[in-house]
Amino acid sequence: MSIELTLPRDFDDGVRHAASLGWQIASIAAPPAYIAFVLARRGRSALSLNSVFRASWIGGVAGTGVGALAGYTRLKATDATRIHEQAMLRRYDASKVRRDDFSMVGAALGAVLAPALFWNYARAWNMVLGGAGLGCATGVLVHLGKGTTGKATDTTERAPTQPS
Repeated sequence: MSIELTLPRDFDDGVRHAASLGWQIASIAAPPAYIAFVLARRGRSALSLNSVFRASWIGGVAGTGVGALAGYTRLKATDATRIHEQAMLRRYDASKVRRDDFSMVGAALGAVLAPALFWNYARAWNMVLGGAGLGCATGVLVHLGKGTTGKATDTTERAPTQPS
C-alpha cells in the first residue's frame, strides 16, 4: 500500500491522537488548577464538588479542542512520508497505546462511579462528564506510576518493515 493511499487515515489518526493527548493533559491539570484558583480567590466556602466536576469536564473539552487544533496545524506543515512514519511509530509504541487504554478505561469507570458515589452532591450531567475527566486523569497517572516503579510489563513490538 502506498503512502498516498494511507495519508488521509494517518493524518486523521494524528489529529485524533493529538486531541486525545490534549484531553489527557487537561484532565490532569484542570481540577487542581481550578481548586487552587477558587481557594486563592474566593475561599473554601465557594468550593463544591459540583464545581470541581464541572471544571474537570470543561477543562477536558477545552484540552481536546486545543490538542486537535495543534495536531492539525502541525500535521498540515508536515510532508506525507513523515506523517506516515509518525503514524507507524504511534501504532507500535506500547507505552502510548497502554496510556491511551488506561485513560479510556479510567474515563469509563469514572463516568459510572462518580454518579454512584456522589449522587446527592452534584448535578448528574457534571458528575458523568466530570467523572470521566477525573477517571481519565487517574488512568494516565496510574500508567505513569506503573512506568516509574518498573512494574509495567515490557511489551516492545517492532513495526513491520516495508517490503522492498
